[in-house]
Amino acid sequence: MSSLTPINPDTINEMFTTACNAQMEGRLQEAQKLYSELLTFIDAPLLHYNLGLVYYDLSDYENALPHFETSVKCNPEDIDSLFNLALCYKKCSRISDSITFYKKVLVLETNNFDALYNLAGCYRELRQDQSAIETYLKVLEIHQDHISATNNLAYMFQITGQPDQAIRYYKNVLSLDPGHEAATHMLASLEGVTPQSSPDSYVRGVFDNYSDHYEKSLIDELHYSVPTKLRTLFNSIFPEDYIVSSGLDLGCGTGLSGEAFGNIVKSLDGIDLSEKMLDIAREKDIYTSIFSGNIVDYLRSTKIKYDFFVATDVFNYVGNLKEVFSLAQSTASKNAVFCFSTETITGDSFKLQPSGRFAHSPGYIVEVVKKAGWNVELQKQTGLRMEKGKWIPGVLWILKN
Repeated sequence: MSSLTPINPDTINEMFTTACNAQMEGRLQEAQKLYSELLTFIDAPLLHYNLGLVYYDLSDYENALPHFETSVKCNPEDIDSLFNLALCYKKCSRISDSITFYKKVLVLETNNFDALYNLAGCYRELRQDQSAIETYLKVLEIHQDHISATNNLAYMFQITGQPDQAIRYYKNVLSLDPGHEAATHMLASLEGVTPQSSPDSYVRGVFDNYSDHYEKSLIDELHYSVPTKLRTLFNSIFPEDYIVSSGLDLGCGTGLSGEAFGNIVKSLDGIDLSEKMLDIAREKDIYTSIFSGNIVDYLRSTKIKYDFFVATDVFNYVGNLKEVFSLAQSTASKNAVFCFSTETITGDSFKLQPSGRFAHSPGYIVEVVKKAGWNVELQKQTGLRMEKGKWIPGVLWILKN
């Protein structure tokens, strides 16, 4: 007991029971308050563990962390405490610490499937590719029909330049789930098949999973700066005082293009498939309205007339662009501007690449936009991002109607 005013043990038991009931019933704020109050009277490991769970469920990972750490310090061989501490370190972007504690779980319980699967994900995030592959293989030794582990293993083989193994495991995914759109898409990319577009579920999954570290990875590690490059190109042909009334950021993600172009648009809307990316964009307060969904569906249904469109690294996930530019034209006001980027290939069409992204030939873009009623004002070749030590070739485009 602490040196604070003593409290009746029966009262402590009653408060604890009430807190546990509130936690189980989802009244998390009430549970948090009661557990915190109890900790002023008794410093019990179970209180720290339960309070850590409450904070975690409230997505308050920074406050959850010290309580899980205390729980583990008091019970260093409690698997639940170790596992939840590892989860929390991951949420706090302390991936190496997360790995340490998943390994502690596995010392105590060698075949703990969840710890192995999460450990593989940590290795994958740190780009420790071989460790990720080996750990996913261990997962499949325990649970050979686990779809997510099989799909992730296929992806790891794909990005490490082992296409035969990647094809094998994507086919395994499809044998378990013939309707798995992401595996179908990635298998097509490896077998040289080019569909019209990427499945919404695939794109949503990629960016939901990527959202926590999207900007850090893209900007710091891949040296991505397409929105600012495109804005510089825009500034080269439009006056400094250029302002339009309404704009639409297609595939807005976390809002990088909105940040680059927001000051030229009085009312800028954003649309994206990934809710987790949109949650980050909302925090920036860049957009007047944010819509969740497919860009083609939105362009079909909106009644708004837009003066400005921007789409950076969006058409990597759309093969056939005829409908996009045609629908954008139908929602565009007179003298509207459309700024966007594409990955580039030679030839006269578009292709799904082994990366799972689409690339388009400049000739194809020119033909499609002209048929849709747009005029190419400016195009410029550039490096879009670094991949395996090389720049991905692309083109920046500015159109007017």
